[in-house]
Amino acid sequence: MAINTLALTNKNNENLLNTLNTALIEAILLPIIIPAIIWLFGREDVFFLQTAFPWLILIPILTATRYGTWYGLLSLAIFSVFCLFYVSQFQPELIQNAIHMLTGGLLLVILTGGIAERWKKQTQVQAQELKDCHKTTNQSEQALQLLHISYSQLEEEMVTTTQSLAGSLRLLEASLEQPRSKKDRLALAIEKMNSILRQYEWLETAAFYHVNTRGELRPTPLGRIGIIPYNLHQDSLIAEVIKSKRSIRLSRKLASSSDFANSQLQAAIPMIDNNGHLWGVLAVQRMTSSAFIQQNLNLLALLCGYVANLLSSAQHPVSDPKILFTEVSTALNIVLNTVKSVTVMTVEIPESSYQQDYQTFFASKIRGANRIWRLQKSKGVTLIILLPLFNADNTKQWQQDIENVFEKQFDANFDELTIKLSPIHFRQKVNKSSLKNYFNNIKGFSHAHLIR
Repeated sequence: MAINTLALTNKNNENLLNTLNTALIEAILLPIIIPAIIWLFGREDVFFLQTAFPWLILIPILTATRYGTWYGLLSLAIFSVFCLFYVSQFQPELIQNAIHMLTGGLLLVILTGGIAERWKKQTQVQAQELKDCHKTTNQSEQALQLLHISYSQLEEEMVTTTQSLAGSLRLLEASLEQPRSKKDRLALAIEKMNSILRQYEWLETAAFYHVNTRGELRPTPLGRIGIIPYNLHQDSLIAEVIKSKRSIRLSRKLASSSDFANSQLQAAIPMIDNNGHLWGVLAVQRMTSSAFIQQNLNLLALLCGYVANLLSSAQHPVSDPKILFTEVSTALNIVLNTVKSVTVMTVEIPESSYQQDYQTFFASKIRGANRIWRLQKSKGVTLIILLPLFNADNTKQWQQDIENVFEKQFDANFDELTIKLSPIHFRQKVNKSSLKNYFNNIKGFSHAHLIR
C-alpha cells in the first residue's frame, strides 16, 4: 500500500508539473507566435484592429478559460506589450483602438478566468464527493459481503450441528431396525448414545444402567463416559428415578435433605418410552459448571426418551398416531435445543404409477439435516418433513423453488397431481396444542417409518 501511495503521489506531482509547464508555455508563447505568423503571411492589420471584432484578443481569454485568471492575465500582459509596440511603430493612428481592445480584453479575461476557476473548483469538489461516495459504497459492499459470509457460516455451523445429531440418530434407527434380540438392541442403543454424547464436551462423567422388566437395576453399566466410581449404581438418586420414573436434578435444596445428602450425582434421567416402560437410567455424575443448565438436561432427557421409543418401535412398528406425534414432537424438541426455528412440512402424494418417483424427488431435494417420516396410507403416502432453520418466509420460498423444479422434471404442477403441502412453524419451543391440531389432519395410515 505504501509503495502504491508513493507511486501515485509521484505520478500526480508529475502531472501537476506538466500542466504548469504547458500553461506557462501557452501563456508566454501564444501571444507572440500567433501575431508573428499572421505578420509573416503579409497582413498589415496584424491585430485585427480595423475589423468588426479583434479576433486575437481570444488568445488570453482562452488561456484564462483553460488555466485560470492569473495565466490569462500573464498572457494578456505579453499580448499587450507586443500589440502596443507593433501599433506604435507601424500603425500609430490605431493606438486608441488598441487601448480599447486591451481594456475590454482585461475585463473579459478577469470574468472568464473567474468563472472557469469557480467551475473547476466545483468540479473538483464534486469529483471528491463522488470519490468519497464510491469509497463509502465499496466499504458498505464489503461489509455486506462480510455479513453474508458470516451469516452463511453461522447457518452452516448450525445446520452441521443438527445434521451431526440427526445423522447419528438415523444410523441408530437403521441399526435397530435390523433383526436383533432385545438385549442386543439395548446394548447397541447404549453404544450409539455414548458416541453421540461424547460430542458434547460439557458432559464429563456419566453412565448408562439397564433396568430389567422387574424394575431391578443391573450393577454393571452398559456404557459410560469418563471414569465412574464402582458403587455409583447404589446412589440414592438412581433409586428415586426408578421409583418415580422422572428426571431428577440434584438442586441445593434437594442435596440438603437426608435422603440425598450422600449422592454423588448431579442428575439422573430415565430412559422411558411412550408406553411407560423403563429401559434404563442415565446417571450424570459431573458436568462442567457452565453447562449445568436446564437446557442441557432437557437435551439429555429428550435423547433418552427418543432412544427408548426407538427400542419400543423396533419391537412394535409405529401405527398409533399418538406414538407418531410423540416421536415427531421429541425430534422437534431435539432440533430446537440446537437452533431457534424449525418448520414441519406435510406432503400428501396421491396413489399413482409415479408415486415412488415423487417420493424420491422430495427426499432428494432437502438438506442432510432434515428428517422425513413416510406414512403409508390406503391411497397414497404422506411425507412429514422436518426443516431446521426454516421460518415462514424461508418455507414459502422453498415451496416455490421446489414446485418450479418439480414442474420442470415431471412436466406437471402440484395442483394437477393433487399434491398438497401443508407447513407449520415453531420458534424456540414446540407448541403441543398447535402440533396436535396439525396432526388431527393426518389420519388413516397403516404404519409410519423414518426414511431419513
